[in-house]
Amino acid sequence: LRDLGYTIRDPDKAKRYEQQQAELADGKRSLLLAGGASMVVAALMGWMILVKGRFESASLAMDLVTLGLALGTMFGPGRYIKQKAFQSLRRGLFNQHVLLEAGAFAGLVGGLLGLFVFTSFPTVHFFAVSLFITTYHILSEYTSLIVRTRASQAVQGLLDLQPDTARRIGDDGNVKEVPVDDLDIGDQVRVKPGENIPVDGEVVEGKSTVDESVATGESIPEEKAEGDEVIGGSVNETGTLLIEV
Repeated sequence: LRDLGYTIRDPDKAKRYEQQQAELADGKRSLLLAGGASMVVAALMGWMILVKGRFESASLAMDLVTLGLALGTMFGPGRYIKQKAFQSLRRGLFNQHVLLEAGAFAGLVGGLLGLFVFTSFPTVHFFAVSLFITTYHILSEYTSLIVRTRASQAVQGLLDLQPDTARRIGDDGNVKEVPVDDLDIGDQVRVKPGENIPVDGEVVEGKSTVDESVATGESIPEEKAEGDEVIGGSVNETGTLLIEV
């Protein structure tokens, strides 16, 4: 699966959280390295145009410095993007990874042509294109990673509020504690005051106030009585409820 470009996560909650935090740290480090290189090249280009008053490269040393920063960023912090682009090509996909990497390599080729073949080419600018495209790609990947991670952790936080077990009322009227995963549509569960409601359902007996802020954002608890719907993970506050799944 990794060879196809997919990310494998450990099913353990603690390890999954550690993996997400490690990915965020790696993404931030890559962005800082690429961003630093981009600022150096941008400063060189600004100095070349504004101070020297020329568009073409000011010296061979500047060409080589820009080339080194471009290559270092493309195959250092940006190496994982090339792996994604390669895996996409293997599957016949022409997505943003492939297109942006094509632009980055085109800039690299143009700079090398200017360095060794067409001396009139603005070599620094071609190398800068490769660097800036790679930095932009790393920035977009890091931003996307932040959004995905926060959304995943928010959803996991809601899921963690749901109890692992519920008190199911059997056909004989006896109460048995069972795993939530064993509940079926139509089962009835009893929820006491102060407990989290295990599943979504409808109140068939009892009256209580229920705090549903974790799901709805509403800070004021709602009155629930027979016929009202309740949300799994919310908190039953004042009375005992009999809920049908």
